[in-house]
Amino acid sequence: MVTRYAMEPELGHVAFESDQRSFLGPGGEQFRHRLYGDDTAREIDCIVRRKVLTAFDRSVHILEENREILEESARRLLKHETLEAKDLEKLFRTLKHASSDFAQSAPECKGSSH
Repeated sequence: MVTRYAMEPELGHVAFESDQRSFLGPGGEQFRHRLYGDDTAREIDCIVRRKVLTAFDRSVHILEENREILEESARRLLKHETLEAKDLEKLFRTLKHASSDFAQSAPECKGSSH
């Protein structure tokens, strides 16, 4: 997102890499010449690191906020080995932490059968 799609306001609306496929196959990207300098590379690294840490912190927060659901799901999985969507929906409704906050943290994908 940061280098290919110019989706980082701090760097401006500039794509720093294209979607070109390497003739070397998978892993050949490491031989591509980068089209930006060391300072820009460091800035990109900092932005990517910040995004990863933010996503990690958000994930931990979601798990902590919904620990009761997580633990009950694990207990049921140990007992039944599988859980259907209807089982999870029922679990979410019965536990007090299954609020609209949980639903917002895990939006359903359009076109998905899950």
